[in-house]
Amino acid sequence: MDQLNHLFKKIKALSPTSVKQLNTFVNYLHWQERNTANKTNQANWTFDFIENFREAEKAPPYNQRGAEIKIGLATCDGLEKAAIFAHPPVQGRSIVEYYVPVPQDVERLKLKLAIGIRDGSKLYGSNLVAFSVRVNGYRIWGAQTNLRRWQADEITLIAQSGDINQIAFITEALGNHQWTWAVWGNPVLVGAQTE
Repeated sequence: MDQLNHLFKKIKALSPTSVKQLNTFVNYLHWQERNTANKTNQANWTFDFIENFREAEKAPPYNQRGAEIKIGLATCDGLEKAAIFAHPPVQGRSIVEYYVPVPQDVERLKLKLAIGIRDGSKLYGSNLVAFSVRVNGYRIWGAQTNLRRWQADEITLIAQSGDINQIAFITEALGNHQWTWAVWGNPVLVGAQTE
């Protein structure tokens, strides 16, 4: 308890900017612990799309024609998650595509994710963002929303074990692309390894 009291005193002496940075770091640590617990408790094999973001193919390139594709912490309805930012361009779609090697001994694959529109967006009415997931060229899941809150889902995949599977996250503005601050929260592929 003395250690916590000492830490609280140090935090109180920080500037507001430093406190904000500390809050971001603490949220990251919470996410990291939850992610580690999920990997331990829920599946034997995982592929984290945020951790492997550098290897993904992205289209269009960063900041081209209004598109924004990157990773970071995203807040929807006040709840922060590690996310893939996928603001669609003026015309067309934002695509983040992975080539995922699934080991031969992995079965019961599930794609866990959340979608949302970041806080601060002024996306209203019939102006929507279309989210979709494609596996090996086939659309397996989709949703349309303009809600500024996280919407979680879990999708059972029929993908090839012992092969490389192409998995793409796609967003598209259905109407005006302004304020389409689309994010994919904590996307991860999990599976059970056979003994």
